[in-house]
Amino acid sequence: MRINFEKMESGIRKSIKNIIIFLIIFIIGLLIGMFIIKYSEHRKAEKEANVAVMEEITTIVSIDEVMSQIKAINELATVEYLYTDSGKFEDKKQFEDGWLEGVDIPLTSKSFIVRWDGRIKAGINISDVKCDVNEITKQITVIMPDAEILSHEVFEDSFETLDQTKNIFNPIEVDDVNKFIGESKNFMEERAVSNGLFENADKNAQALIENSLESLTIIKNDYTIVFEKASESEKEQESTNG
Repeated sequence: MRINFEKMESGIRKSIKNIIIFLIIFIIGLLIGMFIIKYSEHRKAEKEANVAVMEEITTIVSIDEVMSQIKAINELATVEYLYTDSGKFEDKKQFEDGWLEGVDIPLTSKSFIVRWDGRIKAGINISDVKCDVNEITKQITVIMPDAEILSHEVFEDSFETLDQTKNIFNPIEVDDVNKFIGESKNFMEERAVSNGLFENADKNAQALIENSLESLTIIKNDYTIVFEKASESEKEQESTNG
C-alpha cells in the first residue's frame, strides 16, 4: 500500500489553517462581545448618573426662579366692575351775606336726573409681589400688595337725561355735571369695594400667579403655594420683633 504523504501533509495544513481561522474569528468575536458588554455597562452607569444628577437638580427651586415666573406675567392683575347708575342733581342759589345769608333764593332752583354706565378697575401690580421659598417644608409663600382701584371710567356716550328743570336765573352748567359725576363716582367706588371688589381682585391675582407657577412641573408636584398680604406680613414681623 502506497501512502501519499503530500496529500496527507496538505490535508493537515488545511486543517491547521481552518483551526487558526476559527480561533482568530472566535477571539475577534470574544473581543467584540466584551467591548459591547463594557460599552453597555458604561452607558447604563452614565444614564444612572445623569438621572441622579437631574433628580438632585430638579428637587430644588430658587426664589429667583419663582420671581422670574411671576414677573413673566408682566401685567396688572385686574378685575372689572361694570355698573349702570342714575342720580338726581338739585341746586338753589342762596343769599351770601346779610341776615338772609344761607337762605334759598326763590325761583332759582335747578335740577336734572341722569343715567350712565361706568367701569371700575381694581387689582395689584405684579412688580410689587414678593416671595419666600422654604425648602424644608417645600412651601412657596407669595406676598401680595393690597389691591387698589386702578381706574374709574364713565362712558360719556351712555349719558341719558331722564328729567331736567331749567332756570334762567340759575342755568345748568358743565361744572354742575362734573361735580355731580365726581361725587357719584366716589359713591360708586365705595359701593364696589363693599360688594367685594378688592376680594375679587385678590382672587384673580392669586389664580393668575398660581397658574403661572404651576406651569413648572417641579412646583406643581413638590411644592405648596401659600398667599399672604403684605400688610399682614408686616404686622406679623412687627409683632415678632416687638
